[in-house]
Amino acid sequence: MCHGPDLDHPEGRFGYVLDLTKIRNNPELVIPGSPSESELWIVVQRGEMPPADSLKGPLNELDQIVIRDWIAAGAPDPRADP
Repeated sequence: MCHGPDLDHPEGRFGYVLDLTKIRNNPELVIPGSPSESELWIVVQRGEMPPADSLKGPLNELDQIVIRDWIAAGAPDPRADP
């Protein structure tokens, strides 16, 4: 695994990608409401993330849709009350 709070040194610019609050608050990675302008979605869509040598392999279509839809929905904070 390349990402996660349990790692001493997460890899790459997206090392904290599992921390949705931190990701959503980084305008270099996510533009809430605009997947086409969000670096996170751009690299996923291009097939650059995860990288080709990832032990986990590429993201499946559903995983990609979840990322795109989360950004399109404004990248809501999962801890916020509905």
